[in-house]
Amino acid sequence: MRRNLPQGEVGRCSYIGANAELRLPQHGKLTIGAFCSIGDSLTVHMSNGNHRPEWVTAFPFGHKNTDVFGELPDYNKTSNIRIGNDVWIGANVTLMPGVNIGDGAIVAANSHVIKDVPPYCLAGGNPAKVIKQRFDDEAVELLLRLRWWDLPNEEIRKILPILMQEPNKFALTELVDLYR
Repeated sequence: MRRNLPQGEVGRCSYIGANAELRLPQHGKLTIGAFCSIGDSLTVHMSNGNHRPEWVTAFPFGHKNTDVFGELPDYNKTSNIRIGNDVWIGANVTLMPGVNIGDGAIVAANSHVIKDVPPYCLAGGNPAKVIKQRFDDEAVELLLRLRWWDLPNEEIRKILPILMQEPNKFALTELVDLYR
């Protein structure tokens, strides 16, 4: 079951810890996949706040000091943010506009994510960088093909012993053949 946000949705069994600050503008969409574990104090910025690094000035004209300079067109850039399935995001993480966190990724606590995090990678830092891939390429490819999070709960219950251990390529191959 997906739950709706004002501008987005949260997939089944996903949870967000306390004190989350979701700065959702009128445009743009936050999508959180299924089976995600998101720690306390997540901050999501869907908009750059009118600060435009490609301009001569980084000052947000059109957003601030409208009493002095008048109303200007809305130059606010908004971007969708997608958090894949089976993602773990630690506490005190900030996500900036337009990032995609791939399926199975882990984002370390206190990270500031400004670029995409590939599937099944561990990323962290300020700015966040990929630290390592969680599993070898073959295991990642099998997991992405399996998409276990799309299975009905009864089927997930049956394969929990395989999901709750290090990747076994033989078992994952059998599951891919069975379900896909």
